[in-house]
Amino acid sequence: MDEFETYTPTPEELAGRKRRNLMLGVALVAFVAIVITLTIVRLGDSVDDVYWRMEDGPQEPLGVEAPSSLERAGQPREEDPQR
Repeated sequence: MDEFETYTPTPEELAGRKRRNLMLGVALVAFVAIVITLTIVRLGDSVDDVYWRMEDGPQEPLGVEAPSSLERAGQPREEDPQR
């Protein structure tokens, strides 16, 4: 039976691997922090916009048609043949 040779990294290779892994971890944490920060900033802008528009009275979101009272009650409109 043939024996398999195993590779044992040198201490320099292990130190290099550890540095690379540490840098990858730092880069990943930085990326996640940037994504979270941008998400909070963008959501904060939209929330401010909603409150700003609320000062002018209730309004529907831009580009969205309000459902009729029948749709809100779960009843379909007459022109909707799928329900």
